[in-house]
Amino acid sequence: MAEVIEETLIVILANITTKEAVVTTIIITTIITIIKVIITILAQAFNKPKEVKFKKLFNLGYDVASYYALYFHFLNGA
Repeated sequence: MAEVIEETLIVILANITTKEAVVTTIIITTIITIIKVIITILAQAFNKPKEVKFKKLFNLGYDVASYYALYFHFLNGA
């Protein structure tokens, strides 16, 4: 799953500008946060702490998004 996320981000961010990279990063982190909130609500509704299973996936998503944002920031000579 982690490889799929990373490959998707590489494809999305391969040929875009710094501004687009920042916007894409914000969108990706927002989507990850929304999914985390939904999982947390469902976990509380069913009284099962399922968010723990997804913790590593979300951390990976934030790390990958941050990496690409920095990469494009420095790539464009900032």
